[in-house]
Amino acid sequence: MEDHQEPVQERENNPVESPVYLFTLKILEEAFESVKNECNIFESQDSNFER
Repeated sequence: MEDHQEPVQERENNPVESPVYLFTLKILEEAFESVKNECNIFESQDSNFER
């Protein structure tokens, strides 16, 4: 019976739902967006330079 209680505790402490994970995920998403924007700016400058 004790063995069946352990997985339940793991589910309650699910790292996916922890504030730290959500906070890290938010930072990663913002960083990805900023990198994507910089790449777009660089590509537009590069194409302008070639013309």
